[in-house]
Amino acid sequence: MKIFLETTYMNKNSYQDIIDTFIEHTFTFTEESNCDAIIGVFQGKDLSYFDQFKQLKWFLLITAGFDHIDLDYFKKRNITVTNGQGVYDIQIAEDVIAKMLFFNRRMDQYHDQMKSHVWKHQAPHYELYKNQVLILGAGSIGQLIAKRLKSFEMEIIGYKRTLEELPNFDHIITSLDDLETYLKTCDYLIISLPLNQYTKHFVSDERLSLLKPTCLIVNIARGEIIDQDALIKHLKAKKIRGAALDVVTPEPLPKDHELWDLDQVFISPHNASASPKMHQRRLDLVFDLLQMYREEKPLKHVAIQGQL
Repeated sequence: MKIFLETTYMNKNSYQDIIDTFIEHTFTFTEESNCDAIIGVFQGKDLSYFDQFKQLKWFLLITAGFDHIDLDYFKKRNITVTNGQGVYDIQIAEDVIAKMLFFNRRMDQYHDQMKSHVWKHQAPHYELYKNQVLILGAGSIGQLIAKRLKSFEMEIIGYKRTLEELPNFDHIITSLDDLETYLKTCDYLIISLPLNQYTKHFVSDERLSLLKPTCLIVNIARGEIIDQDALIKHLKAKKIRGAALDVVTPEPLPKDHELWDLDQVFISPHNASASPKMHQRRLDLVFDLLQMYREEKPLKHVAIQGQL
């Protein structure tokens, strides 16, 4: 195969081990029409960009999400698409726990007190222990979040579209009726859904209204999954304890946006997936996939099975 390596998120040198190992393939850093496979993120590319790859058979996407590409386009062209599932799970799970504890242990207030050299106790009002958490999206990220939170002996509910038993979840729910039931009882709502036509504003005004005023929301998925205007309304009315948002709408969030100034909100700049090991995990994923292809084994993380 002839494989085009995108260098927006990984530089040329980082690919060298892959190039040296898979000598049966031809690798290029130039967009050439006779490439059989492309590897990268390709953020912000119009569909017309991919038209130039006339012989394309395989798109090795190194992001976990698909919302920045049109899967239907690749399906029509009979192109196999694999994604970066698993590359970001570890750091995102740690990020979720950090944000939950940040709110519970009132770290923001202690940080402010340090600036003024103030020694003052702030009484915590919340724990993770034995509390109920509802995780929307029980894919690889949601599953690792559940695994980490299980050490706090939490009751863990997972929502997904298809029913299956998964480790570390006390219950897996698939119906919207069950979802509404647990929205009313959960102490923490973690959003780990992919963004698609079904999940845009999935956390709607109506569903936000079901939450307890002591519920904390953590969104590490995509900003558009929450109805952001409704979220702001509920936060202002003190009907939700708080929201830790790694993702918002739009991104970057404008400097004059009111979300910045809400006391119950903690914003990070779509950075939950960041890790000193992220690039190596991406390279390991590409290496594994090419090794599977070499050994004629079924590929993992297939979103579309095409002609490959």
